[in-house]
Amino acid sequence: MIYERMFKIVKRRLGGMSDITDDYLLDEAALIQELTFEQNAFLPWFLMKRDQDLVVGAGVRTKDFLAGFLREDDEEPGMYSVSDGTYSKLRRRNYDQVRTSEREAGTPVIYALMRDGYIFAGVPEVSTTLKVSAYFADTVPVLSVENLWAKHAADLIVAELIKKIASIRQMEHKMQSAEADVSMAWSRIQAAHIVRQEAGREAVMGGPDAGSAD
Repeated sequence: MIYERMFKIVKRRLGGMSDITDDYLLDEAALIQELTFEQNAFLPWFLMKRDQDLVVGAGVRTKDFLAGFLREDDEEPGMYSVSDGTYSKLRRRNYDQVRTSEREAGTPVIYALMRDGYIFAGVPEVSTTLKVSAYFADTVPVLSVENLWAKHAADLIVAELIKKIASIRQMEHKMQSAEADVSMAWSRIQAAHIVRQEAGREAVMGGPDAGSAD
């Protein structure tokens, strides 16, 4: 659902407030997405990107995160090296273990997360492309565009916007109703996330969904 349609729903549920503009709602939606949704302890499947190229130059030991990087998924490997089509998992360690590693130059084998990027050991002798799997921020909300949050979580966006405005304007009943809607929306998204996780595990184990793609 595009944001323009969601904003019509928000205004209607708030009683048709004529002083609430689309530009205002768009700014609020962007803040909610960045500071509430994407800083949440739980991140949904649709923000996960796999096999993203991270080019590490020869002799380079640290590298910035890719644009939009949020965090890795602790339940699956976050980085691979690739040689002749074969993927090799890099092991994640804590910063001190990697910083003090005496591994010789070659291909990165272990890495750690820093505040703004990675640190590797061993250091590549030639420019190397690693494959990153992680959660990434969605595109900024645009009125006539359906980004990933709008596609998969329109009910959550609508409820959060109503909750925010109802709180500002002291509309207690509408705020309480919106809080319940927010909770239901998160529950739906988390349930969908679990279904996709289980389907992925079956595919890896050669289950009924093996060889299929979502």
